[in-house]
Amino acid sequence: MRGVSGLPDDEAQALADLAALLEVSGALEAGQPVPIHEIGGEARPDSQPIPPIACEVRAGHVRSLSACRAGLTRVPDSLGALTALDAHNLGENELAVLPDVIGRLGNLRGLFLHNNQLRSVPAAIGALRRLRVLDLGHNAIETIADEIGDLASLRFLYLSDNQIDELPASIGKLAGLR
Repeated sequence: MRGVSGLPDDEAQALADLAALLEVSGALEAGQPVPIHEIGGEARPDSQPIPPIACEVRAGHVRSLSACRAGLTRVPDSLGALTALDAHNLGENELAVLPDVIGRLGNLRGLFLHNNQLRSVPAAIGALRRLRVLDLGHNAIETIADEIGDLASLRFLYLSDNQIDELPASIGKLAGLR
């Protein structure tokens, strides 16, 4: 089935659930949906940044999602339905926990979680085999799961300004880091 803007029902529900949390945080007005932008071609030009709260749809699926500077304290589990998601920006919120549902987003190439209140990086992160950029800077991270070493495609890992005493040995497997 297809829902809002021709999206599959589960993707439309994920956006509705996120909009409800954004409404509670005051980032969206009551009843306002997450802004959806249809994009053509393979990707958005880098010269056109995604607005702080927006969703980009290409070929009938959510490809990028930004809920930045939105006061979020959690994300809905239904976001796991966004399996075509390529880029996800949840930076500058109040997230203390990264839910395991993040591991369902196997097509992610960029995950931006900077300036939150995260205390750990869960094992589910290791399922993001296509991830190239992971920004975890400016959090309160103390521990990182060994599964981070499974991110063979990772090129950029930003961990600055956290409370990490020791990196997992598996970081040494990330030969592609620059």
